[in-house]
Amino acid sequence: MDKWNIQENVKILVPIDKTQESEKAASYATGIAKNYSGTLELIHVVPTPAIPKTVNEIPSFVSKMREKVESSGVQCSASVFRGYPGQTIVQRAEENDFELIVMTNKSLGGLGIFKLDNTSDYVTDESKIPVLVVK
Repeated sequence: MDKWNIQENVKILVPIDKTQESEKAASYATGIAKNYSGTLELIHVVPTPAIPKTVNEIPSFVSKMREKVESSGVQCSASVFRGYPGQTIVQRAEENDFELIVMTNKSLGGLGIFKLDNTSDYVTDESKIPVLVVK
């Protein structure tokens, strides 16, 4: 443990989209994971009013970001879900014993009608674990 209270083998959840800000958040998370022998899970949530469920097909940008993280020597997995982004992120973190969420506060790419800043507000308010919001 250190002054940031981060444990060795930290398990980090990183919500991502197609934005540069999202890549920056993933880079921060990768650095933390490298320093603390941790692992990352990249999660992309396709906004929809449906009940959250796993999406079988992983978009290419998610695969590319996972490969980039793995090339730095950090163990990384990736998941894609449909649902309300904030709720899905918090639920995923709780159900899988993550210790840290690292995310951006910028708008989602793609549809352009959803704002991740609302998602980051929701996640920081509702999460029971620490959330690092990267600007």
